[in-house]
Amino acid sequence: MTQFGIPKPAMLAYELLAKLGDNLIHQENGYVVTADNRGYQILAYNYCHFDDLYAIGDTSFISDTHRYNAFKDEKTIKLEIELKGIPSGHYRMITHTVNRAHGSSFDEWVKMGSPANVNHEDIQYLKAVSIPKRESHTLKIEEKWTYTSILEPHAISLVELLPVF
Repeated sequence: MTQFGIPKPAMLAYELLAKLGDNLIHQENGYVVTADNRGYQILAYNYCHFDDLYAIGDTSFISDTHRYNAFKDEKTIKLEIELKGIPSGHYRMITHTVNRAHGSSFDEWVKMGSPANVNHEDIQYLKAVSIPKRESHTLKIEEKWTYTSILEPHAISLVELLPVF
């Protein structure tokens, strides 16, 4: 969190991690699939590692408003995750996404003109927009299902598949 109690994306990522189930189904680089008594969860992420110069302390290429220069190999990725053995039926699919456009208080602060001093209204606004994007719809699954996710650099997405009875 920031000094004003504004959530940062890392905090939102922990909130999404807390929604994962207790049973690990599958894990690979870029995603993890879990299950619990509510249904299935898929957490997909696009991790970008720090640039080597930044890692040894060179901060000459970043500024207050240009922080992403500290990362190397920033690329959008596409993940296709096939789930097999899912009971056939209707599911509610809830997707939570955190990226530079949704949930990033830093990027929103930059869009505001990066004010050096924020007032109470600015803080309330930044708190209000520092949440994951949430989408929900119903789908029918027949024993297997493929989830496709396109993730920008630094993005994280959680999909919850909840059976509809």
